[in-house]
Amino acid sequence: MPVTGPTVVRRQLGRRLRRLREESARTEQEVERAKVCSRTTLWRIENGKFPVKMNTVHGLLQTPDYMRAVFRAADPQASEQQIERLVSLRLDRQISYYDREQPARIVAVLGEGALAREVGGPAVMAEQRAHLASMGRRVRVEIRVLPWSAGAHAAFAGAFTVLDFADPDDPDVVYVESHMGARYLERPVELAEYRRVFRLIREQSVPIEEHLA
Repeated sequence: MPVTGPTVVRRQLGRRLRRLREESARTEQEVERAKVCSRTTLWRIENGKFPVKMNTVHGLLQTPDYMRAVFRAADPQASEQQIERLVSLRLDRQISYYDREQPARIVAVLGEGALAREVGGPAVMAEQRAHLASMGRRVRVEIRVLPWSAGAHAAFAGAFTVLDFADPDDPDVVYVESHMGARYLERPVELAEYRRVFRLIREQSVPIEEHLA
C-alpha cells in the first residue's frame, strides 16, 4: 500500500529501516529477499498505538481465520497461497509488536458492529471474540467497545490510528488508511484533533470484558 504524506515522514521511515538493517548486519537485498519488507517499506517501532476501528477488528488483534476472511473478501480472486502469505505477514507483525523486550502499549476502541458482524462465520467470530477477551487481559493492552447505544459519536468520519514514538527524532503521527493508500498526518493541529476524537470515543466506550459479559 503506498504511503503518502510530508517528506519528513518518508525520510524518517527510510532512516529507521537503515538503522534496523545495520544493527542486524543485513543488506537491503537480504531484507527484501527475506520478504520482510521492500526496500522502501518499514514497520516502524511504536511506543504506543491508539486505533479506532468501527467496522472491523484491528489487524494487531485479529485471529488467523478472521484475517483469512478479511483478505478473501477484499480479493475474491486471490489464490490460497496469496491469502496465506498475507496472513503470515500480519502474524509476523503481531509477533514483532507484542513479543518485543519492551512491548508498546495499545489502546483500541472497536465499534460494536465489529464484534457483531459474522466475519468468516459464527465459529470464526466466537474464536475472535474469545481472542479479544484474552488479549484485553494483557498488561499493556486495553480493548474497549463503543456500543450502539452510544448513538452519534465523534469518529463517524472513519477509522484512524494515533502512533506515539519513544524516539524524539520521530514525531507522533496519525495513520489514516483508505482503499487507495495510506496517509500519515503529523501537523500539531492534526494530531490535536485526532487525539480529541479519540478521547471522546474512549469516554463513550466500555471495556471489552464488560461488553462480552
